[in-house]
Amino acid sequence: MTSVINTEQKAHIIRDDQEAIAIAHELAAEFAKGDSERDQNRRLPAEEVQKFSQSGLWGITVPKEYGGAFVSNVTLAEVVKIISEADSSLGQIPQNHLYMVEAVRLDGTDEQKKFFFDLALQGKRFGKYRFRFTLLKHCCDVQASLSTLPTSQV
Repeated sequence: MTSVINTEQKAHIIRDDQEAIAIAHELAAEFAKGDSERDQNRRLPAEEVQKFSQSGLWGITVPKEYGGAFVSNVTLAEVVKIISEADSSLGQIPQNHLYMVEAVRLDGTDEQKKFFFDLALQGKRFGKYRFRFTLLKHCCDVQASLSTLPTSQV
């Protein structure tokens, strides 16, 4: 089995707090249109999550020295609030991703920071069950797996 991280598609790079909030409002207006339908039909928001991460909002906590905006915690909370008001399910989805970015910021080596922050800025999503890594050895200690769960497990 060959595993390759696709680096072709690049997410938008947000540069500051004001841009993050403006983009959150734009996405929220779009996400609010279908939130009830998604919930009622138990439709997973795959397309919306893709738009969300490609918007650059999943990279807003990447430090400036690694190419991110490193927005304030107040702005981060405001972005989550804006998205959550539009669709509470979408608002909670980046929780694990943001935790992973913060863990790398606090405990990662410079090599790990470059590697993982670059992925975050590309719009890659880190998650509790889909992305496991250790900060104890090398940035190449990455195991990623994508899977579709049966409807009974969703």
